[in-house]
Amino acid sequence: MVESAPISLHHICIKPANPNLLAEMKKNYPETCHDVMEGEVDLFCSPVSKMFASINGLALEYEQKLTAVGCDFDEYCRILSMSDGARRFIQDKLTAATLVYFTFGAEYHQYLTDDVAVLSKLSIPLLMVIAFQPRFDTSYLQ
Repeated sequence: MVESAPISLHHICIKPANPNLLAEMKKNYPETCHDVMEGEVDLFCSPVSKMFASINGLALEYEQKLTAVGCDFDEYCRILSMSDGARRFIQDKLTAATLVYFTFGAEYHQYLTDDVAVLSKLSIPLLMVIAFQPRFDTSYLQ
């Protein structure tokens, strides 16, 4: 089984370990099997350069969707606050997994890294979280 984004982030990026933070992340982002959306399948079947261009567009779309359900963002696309309705929206299994990856990164941005030496140790879900963060330079990932 693949490690979830919260568990991978906690194991590799948060030093020293913080069990309270892990419990908070697992509560906010429970392991829910989200439905796979057609656009997500297309995203993963695209050439890498097109995939990263698509991710930037999706990140903007997701910020707008989350704003509509009660999230406030700063100018760097990081979450400042989240309503209970927005929290329910991201925990709903019908919400796209990629939107959840984007949201997790926007909420726990301070713990993410773009250190190439660390990236190879991260789970696929956490790599998707990082890929959806617009503040990271993704040119070297292509």
